[in-house]
Amino acid sequence: ENTAGQASSGTQISDSTASDDDDPLAGMDPEMLAQLAKAEAAAAGEELAGAGVDLLVGVGELGRYIAAGAARGGKVATEQIKSVQEACLAVPALINRGDVVLVKGSRGMGMEQLVEPIRLAFAPAKRSTRAGRKRGAKRTC
Repeated sequence: ENTAGQASSGTQISDSTASDDDDPLAGMDPEMLAQLAKAEAAAAGEELAGAGVDLLVGVGELGRYIAAGAARGGKVATEQIKSVQEACLAVPALINRGDVVLVKGSRGMGMEQLVEPIRLAFAPAKRSTRAGRKRGAKRTC
């Protein structure tokens, strides 16, 4: 006789999708997680707008929700950019010398690539050399 939760071989089978009680997200439907991520991103944008941020640039899918939340949350200029590569071209033109810039995002998206174009846009001009780019220099965007 086979009872619920036990295979005929005597092996225990768990029908629970959430086995870790310490993780409230364990076992959640991926679509539900995506909706939660969008809502949390928008809430983060609203909070940043209330903190006196002058400009918020949202990059990528969740960045779009952060920027939208910031636009709803206060008097903050927002930009929505589809990719890190596009941000590398656009963001340096959006900021001014003396601005405080926070680049926040995931390594998975490669947000760290955005830092160097911003630095280069505001670095003191250097004399050009025939050697061009230094050997071993890190490429960005």
